[in-house]
Amino acid sequence: MGTGKSTVGQIIAAELGYEFVDTDEAIALVHGPIPKIFAENGELAFRKLEREISDVLSKRSRLVISTGGGLMLDIDCIAFLEPVSEVFCLSASASEILKRVNGNGQAGARPLLEGDNAAMQIQLLLKERSKGYGRFREVPTDYLSPQDVADAVIAQLAIN
Repeated sequence: MGTGKSTVGQIIAAELGYEFVDTDEAIALVHGPIPKIFAENGELAFRKLEREISDVLSKRSRLVISTGGGLMLDIDCIAFLEPVSEVFCLSASASEILKRVNGNGQAGARPLLEGDNAAMQIQLLLKERSKGYGRFREVPTDYLSPQDVADAVIAQLAIN
């Protein structure tokens, strides 16, 4: 979260002439707001929805997909998307993530940042997820514009 996945994904999609899909937005469109899903049905129910959308999207082509932060940590989601996709992990420091989610007023709307100490929650999430994220090509986003990040991803695509 807060690494620029949606913004950068939209730029990449536009430049490649692909469709852009944000998995969180797609889930919310069908099932309602994500905080409500978490509150009413729990995180496990949300993760099941992520697996379902991953399966659907894996059967399509010419997409740029922005996933929720936990989606590509799920072995089923990985099994659906990794064989048919170029996967990149946009990264940012904990302080930059906090600045970004607070700057656009989203910290309170993030179920995994509930509580009094969003900064600590971000640090814990990054630590917990580092090994899973480490399997993918990393593109750091601190101090870069969304266009610069998009250019870095596209440059790596051209190499492959």
